[in-house]
Amino acid sequence: MDEAHLENPIPQQNQQLQAAQERLQRLTKNVPGVVFQLRLEPNGERRFLYASDGCRELLELEPAEIIRVFELVPPEDVAALEQALQTSAQSLTRFEHEHRIVTPTGVLKWLKVVSQPQQQVDGAIEWDGMVMEITMRKQTETALRQSEQRLQGFADNLPGVLYQFRLDPDGTVCFPYASQGSKEIYELEPSEMVQSLDLVHPDDRATLEAAIAESAQSQQQFFHEHRIITPSGVQKWVKVISNPTQQQNGSVLWDGLVFDITQRKQAEAELKQSKRLLELVINTLPGGVFFKDRNLNYLGCNQFFAQVAGEQSPAELIGKSDYDMPWKREESDFFRECDRRVMESGQAEMGTVEPLQHADGKQAWSETSKAPLRDEQGKVIGMVGVFQDVTKREESAIALRQKTTELEAALEELHHTQDLLKLVINTLPGAIFWKNRDLVYQGSNEYFAQVAGVDSAANIVGITDYDMAWKTEEADFFRECDRRVIDSNTPELGIIEPQLQADGKQAWLETNKVPLQDALGQVIGIVGMFQDVTVREEAAIALRQKTDELEQTLDELQRTQIQLVQTEKMSGLGQMVAGVAHEINNPVGFIYGNITHAVNYVEDLLELIELYQQTFPDPPLIITDRIEEIDLDFLQQDFRELVQSMRVGTERIRDIVKSLRNFSRLDEAAVKAVDLHEGLDSTLTILQTRLRAQDWRPEIQVLKNYGELPLIECYAGQLNQVFMNIISNSIDALEERDRTRSLAEMTATPSQIHITTTTQEQSVIIQIHDNGPGMAAKTCDRLFDPFFTTKPVGKGTGLGLSISYQIITETHNGTLTCESDLDQGTTFYITLPIA
Repeated sequence: MDEAHLENPIPQQNQQLQAAQERLQRLTKNVPGVVFQLRLEPNGERRFLYASDGCRELLELEPAEIIRVFELVPPEDVAALEQALQTSAQSLTRFEHEHRIVTPTGVLKWLKVVSQPQQQVDGAIEWDGMVMEITMRKQTETALRQSEQRLQGFADNLPGVLYQFRLDPDGTVCFPYASQGSKEIYELEPSEMVQSLDLVHPDDRATLEAAIAESAQSQQQFFHEHRIITPSGVQKWVKVISNPTQQQNGSVLWDGLVFDITQRKQAEAELKQSKRLLELVINTLPGGVFFKDRNLNYLGCNQFFAQVAGEQSPAELIGKSDYDMPWKREESDFFRECDRRVMESGQAEMGTVEPLQHADGKQAWSETSKAPLRDEQGKVIGMVGVFQDVTKREESAIALRQKTTELEAALEELHHTQDLLKLVINTLPGAIFWKNRDLVYQGSNEYFAQVAGVDSAANIVGITDYDMAWKTEEADFFRECDRRVIDSNTPELGIIEPQLQADGKQAWLETNKVPLQDALGQVIGIVGMFQDVTVREEAAIALRQKTDELEQTLDELQRTQIQLVQTEKMSGLGQMVAGVAHEINNPVGFIYGNITHAVNYVEDLLELIELYQQTFPDPPLIITDRIEEIDLDFLQQDFRELVQSMRVGTERIRDIVKSLRNFSRLDEAAVKAVDLHEGLDSTLTILQTRLRAQDWRPEIQVLKNYGELPLIECYAGQLNQVFMNIISNSIDALEERDRTRSLAEMTATPSQIHITTTTQEQSVIIQIHDNGPGMAAKTCDRLFDPFFTTKPVGKGTGLGLSISYQIITETHNGTLTCESDLDQGTTFYITLPIA
């Protein structure tokens, strides 16, 4: 039997492992800080399983001596570190801790350790993590705290919220600082400002997050207006302005202000109450602030506006007009017209986008808000304006409008393509559908919707197979197949599936299913196509049924043919055997019957000779010579032995004739109670010439272990045929094996056939075992198939055991089984019912 040869996957796996290790080494070498693996044994012992080369720079320690890092921790930090480590070990939660060390050269550093514990099978705990230096951050934090203390008094008096907002590289956010204005605007304590993000109106969150991301990436000023809903349920509009700063650790820090623009007028009134406060505010704000009298001459501005105008300080602008500024004439005209309109109407104009030429010649865009400036009696005495440089935003808006035009054209083309695609899939002669990874339908063609009993393809979206017309087990089958395709990312083609359609018709489908992938190649669902093959499948089922019937008929015909052939064969053989036995039995009976008389006659003659010798002790010379010639004394003794040998020979012939008649059982064709041992012995007698020793091998030994068996109602001749077939096959197997053995081997381990008979409950068991070469399992499984044989061509028909199996199982309602293993011999078990 051929065996498959499999490639050894070990070398390939070793190469992959080596490549992975090299990648890991490059990664850990280039990663700032120290990558480590720490193990805590059940007995409390700690040891580092791995440390990257970064420990030399960060800790001033070699990787092999990194365990000394615990000795570098100052005594006042040890307790907190140990407690954090113990908590992580007990709860198996992420370990994150900041502490100081003093390096071997005396340098004080702040470290941040982040790692994840895992429980090992032996009870130990292993942390995989990283150590990063945060000394600079800590120093910055200290400086910030000092700065916060100086600015706190100022910040608490500012309208709105003065804040710092930090976005870390890992995506986490926090407010390192927020002024007390958070209570008024957000109804939150400064320490709770991170919750302000949760107060953003749901409709504004996406634009806010996009604006933060854009500012972080471009490092441009952050400006955004959005709604919030305070904890008490009050909805407010806030305006956020801030400037980003890239930190050394990769974080982005915004310094800015949050305005409640819902109460802008109140804020403006509050600003007028204190000039000093106004100066502080306007010089802190990230944008330009200016105010004019009724003659449109500048009364003041902040430092930012003075720089835009090309002046060193705001004082240098006092008394000047727009015509004294670096902007163009038409720009000055536009500004003054707008200013006059604000003063005359007494109404503010918000968010006016204006062109503005800076003192350096740069053409920019500004977003300006202007309001009338009133005295304590409410009389308009001038105007105040605030602007921000929105050049980048305006340029982006122009580009966005262009892009929008292009997208609208592309969208129109996409709609056309979608209409064409829908027309195509609805025209295809079959059903098409697609689902997401949760196996929820995302669409189909109209044909599929019709089969599923849904009004239109649009109504397929959002439902599952359990919502369709098919049976639950069909839905289970479809989903199992879908899940297999998605998980394996492998198409399954030509699937034949049953389906109960919406009209109650049981149909058969030929389905093809392929994984649905996105642009990155990730599986996001499944696409299926099927055709109704009910007619073809029903014809195939009918054909298979007809084929099965024909095969069964052919099998019955073959068995009948075998039985007829074997019956005719055994009938002819039985008649021949019976005829031969009859022809032999008549002369043998005549001889055997006359031997007794011949013995008596001989004894009489011998007694007569003895009497003659006694009466005539001196016979004539001629008689004496004749006595010597025939050796009368020897003749008298040998003649008696010769007659006895003739008697034994005729008895042997009679036994053989009896065995032949017993084996053929022609006179017992009907069911009859017989002695199975007699049939076995008759079979062995007939096979005696094959069992006895040959010139090339010793005798095949037959060991009989007969139990007490009752008479069995059976067809004796047929059972004898079974015994003959099985024992003959055993002799064939033993002789085939002995031809490959030496005489010494055959003598040491002689070929044997063991015949054992027993009773068990209401059955008789006949066990015929040989110690021959045995058979493989696949050979043993086909042993009783018609025409199956392991013998060379011309030496076996393959019918003997097949007929024996039919005789035992069909004719006698018994069982015939075989057990065999290579080099372990073969055993046949015949079980016959007693009654």
